[in-house]
Amino acid sequence: MSFIDQSMIKAIGDFPHKRGTYEIEKYLYGQNGKVNPGCWIFGDTVYGDLYLGNQNWGTYSTPILAYLEYLGMARVPGSVSHTEEVSTIEGFSRSFTSSLETEVALGVGFLGSAIGGKLTTSSTEGISKSHTRSQKIEMEGPGIFNFYQMHMAYAHCITGAGMFSDNFKYSQTKTYAKAGRDDRQDLCILTSVATSSIITVAAENSVEPLGWYEIQEAALMKGHNFPNNSGRWIFNYGAYYTPGNRY
Repeated sequence: MSFIDQSMIKAIGDFPHKRGTYEIEKYLYGQNGKVNPGCWIFGDTVYGDLYLGNQNWGTYSTPILAYLEYLGMARVPGSVSHTEEVSTIEGFSRSFTSSLETEVALGVGFLGSAIGGKLTTSSTEGISKSHTRSQKIEMEGPGIFNFYQMHMAYAHCITGAGMFSDNFKYSQTKTYAKAGRDDRQDLCILTSVATSSIITVAAENSVEPLGWYEIQEAALMKGHNFPNNSGRWIFNYGAYYTPGNRY
C-alpha cells in the first residue's frame, strides 16, 4: 500500500482558487523567487468524447487544479553560464499513466477546447500516453537549481461508464435517473496533463512537489461530492447545450 501524506492532502484543500493562465502562473511562480506547489482553478466545463476501455463515452470535463511537477536539479559550482539538458513530459503526466489499468484517451477536440494551460501535445494528435523529450535550460551560477513543469489536473464525468470504477484507485460514481429510460451510472475520475510551462528555481526557493495520490484524495474524494455536484470544484452540466463548450 502506498504511503499517503495526510498533511499534504490538508494543504491542497487550503489552496486558493485562480482563474486563467495569467493568475495561475503568477501564483505558482510566486514572488521574490519563491514558488507555490499548486492552486485550484475556476475553469469552464466542456462536453465531448473521452475514450475509455474500448469505446468513446460522452464526457463532461473541467480543469480543477494546476500544480508543479518536479523534473530534476542541477549544481553549478562557479560564476558561469550553464546549460542543463532536462527531460520534460508531453501528454499525460507519468504519475497518471503509471497508475492506469485500462486505456484512457482525450481526443483532438478536447485539446482545442481545453482551458487553463498550454498543453504540450499537438492539437492534431490528442492525448493517450506520456512521452519525454529533452529541453535545454540555461542558468547562471553559482548555485543549486531545481526544475519544475506545470501540470493540469482535469475532472471528468464519464456518462454511463460506472462499470469501469474498479479500474481506478480513485473514482466516484452516481446514478442518473430519467423518466422513460433505465438508470445510468456515471463515473468521475481525474486525469493529469503536462503543459509547456517550465520554471527554474534556486534550491532555497524550491517547494516540495505534490503526489498524484494526494491530489486525487484531496480533489476527488474529499474535495467534491459527485452525486450533489458540490465542493471545491463543480461540473457545469449546461455545457451539453452550449455550442461553444462542445467538441
